[in-house]
Amino acid sequence: MSAVKKWLEILGNPPRCCASCDHYATSSGGFEESASCKQFEAKPPRGYVEEPNECPQWTDLLPF
Repeated sequence: MSAVKKWLEILGNPPRCCASCDHYATSSGGFEESASCKQFEAKPPRGYVEEPNECPQWTDLLPF
């Protein structure tokens, strides 16, 4: 049961990084070379995409 609780906690509090941001335009939801940030109209490097709490403009994904 602890695995389910942990999964639900992660869903409720996603890591604040590009891959979980609504501004990050990607088809797979993960890192892609062609993905870009719609907020800054730029392609962030992989290290930045995966680093939590780097961007002050992070926005949670819409649930629909």
